[in-house]
Amino acid sequence: MWRQGASGACHASPPPPPTAPEIAQQIRSQVDPLVAQAPSPAARTQLLNVLQAAKATHSVTDNGKQALSTIKSELEDRVKQSFEDKRWAVCMVLCDAVDVMDPGNQRVARYKERATIEFNKPQVKLQGFVTDEETKAVYAYLEIFLPETNKTERKQVQENEEFLGLRFVEIIGDLRGIKLEYKKTGEIFDVMK
Repeated sequence: MWRQGASGACHASPPPPPTAPEIAQQIRSQVDPLVAQAPSPAARTQLLNVLQAAKATHSVTDNGKQALSTIKSELEDRVKQSFEDKRWAVCMVLCDAVDVMDPGNQRVARYKERATIEFNKPQVKLQGFVTDEETKAVYAYLEIFLPETNKTERKQVQENEEFLGLRFVEIIGDLRGIKLEYKKTGEIFDVMK
């Protein structure tokens, strides 16, 4: 729309402010590529910075507040989806993202706590078995990677022994594998030779 000024010159009126969906799309276009790279520490930092900047910029207008609310809801949906898909590292990053948008969100805090426990679950490889000739006790030789410390340990354990947050439940079949319990969740899982 053109208006004629006092001098007779025409001036353009300022464009209307962006709508809530337009602002949400602008934020989404920055967020989506970073979520796709989510487990990477650099992408996580960049994602949180983008969200903090968007929050600072857009929380001053009604359309901006609506857009931020939309983005927060979408991030919460992604938290649930990554949790259901057992993508623990992605889930933890998305929980941090929601925390930027809605600090202290208790529901997301519970997802993050559980995702962290699952992410830190020791990863076990069964190297083999040895039988003690005198006692006839059977020991499993294990290689255990601990995500929390990024270290690998080797252990020789027997049934009912607890170690590194795990419990050796029983031997499967004729020394084909073992059942372990992850103590933090009570999950029982098999490790085969």
